[in-house]
Amino acid sequence: MQNAWKDEWMDGWMDGWMDGCADQRHSSFGDNKDTSADTMTAKTVLLSYAPTTSRTPTAAPSSLTPTTSHPTSAVQTYACGRNGYGQLGTGTTTSSYGSPVPVMSAYTVTAIATSVYHSLFVTTSGQCFATGTNYYGQLGDGGTSDSMTPVQVMNGYAVAAVAAGNYHSLFVTTSGGCFATGLNGYGQLGDGRIEWSYLSPTPCMSAYTVAAVASGSEYSLFVTTSGECFAAGRNDYGQLGDSTQGDRNTPVQVMVNYTVAAVDTQTHHSLFITTSGQCFAAGRNDYGQLGDGTTTDRYTPVQVMTEYTVAAVAAGHYHSLFVTTNGECYATGYNANGQLGDGTFEHKNLPVAVMSAYTIAQADAGQFHSVFITTQGHIYGTGDESSLALCPLYSWSLTSYNCGYLSTPKQLLYTGSKATAGGDSTFFICKS
Repeated sequence: MQNAWKDEWMDGWMDGWMDGCADQRHSSFGDNKDTSADTMTAKTVLLSYAPTTSRTPTAAPSSLTPTTSHPTSAVQTYACGRNGYGQLGTGTTTSSYGSPVPVMSAYTVTAIATSVYHSLFVTTSGQCFATGTNYYGQLGDGGTSDSMTPVQVMNGYAVAAVAAGNYHSLFVTTSGGCFATGLNGYGQLGDGRIEWSYLSPTPCMSAYTVAAVASGSEYSLFVTTSGECFAAGRNDYGQLGDSTQGDRNTPVQVMVNYTVAAVDTQTHHSLFITTSGQCFAAGRNDYGQLGDGTTTDRYTPVQVMTEYTVAAVAAGHYHSLFVTTNGECYATGYNANGQLGDGTFEHKNLPVAVMSAYTIAQADAGQFHSVFITTQGHIYGTGDESSLALCPLYSWSLTSYNCGYLSTPKQLLYTGSKATAGGDSTFFICKS
């Protein structure tokens, strides 16, 4: 436990910094840019994507014209945003504020998980790679050295799904095995012990066949192939959803009266979807991120979005996104950076409709930004521009970016099949 002070200091510093930003609308780069009047200004679309629904979305602006300067790879992964820990996997710690950069170019990536400090990639062949900070062994490569270039981990296994917490990682194999690595001070690895950290993936949930996982700051959620849901780790806000505030080092079953299809979490609150499309939320709720009309923390999952059948959810730092089965999108919670995308900077404690002119196929939430993909593959972003590669250069500089906040979603550079937002960065998987 000799390094416990570092974790406590980092947690306190991060929480203090996030809370300190709560009422600030100006740019984090000191330009005091007020973007309350932002409008949807489209950038050039590159790649095509086959629609998956017969509903016709609103046409893209006619000014969108492909240019030969854009990449033309059939399937390519791009990254943008902050990169101080090497979490983008570009081989440097240089941030990408002006345009996305290609990563994992030698591989076809199917799944990505990212946190504030590190990122995980899964390829079509089931290989798994990790990049970023590694102080607690969260990369799972057996050491504690940070990596700016993705390193292969989980050798010998075909990986199907991954999840990245602040300082830990979860891996699900194609056979339903589950492994965890990194910090375990709250029992978040779910192996029944509280060890300081593991440097290599260790088995967890061994009695079950795992289908999906999600990682919060210091806790984890597991969904089995039979729809059971388990939670382990830190529980100070009730984020585990077990009706208590007690930490758990052995996974405890939650949502026991329901068959769970999907879960998501990022910091201190959890979202659950049942196989019938009901949606539940638990945990921290000071900004209305649970969407139940209150700002009261919930230790037992409370049903939200009761009038809708929910197909997908995304949990941000203090906000949440919901996508219905008919492609509508709703957002709730913290909104000082415009991450809800409703044209305001006001917090909401009930979900509000966003991206109403489009049929949404997927949405994801970072700390202070959100991304949306339409059924035609058009990608939109809102919130912190520095996480979305939407920062314009200052008029007097070729290297300094003028980053602010967007309250209305703006169309991004590429079209694609998947977008992953987490921490202060965003990844896109694009198709030709």
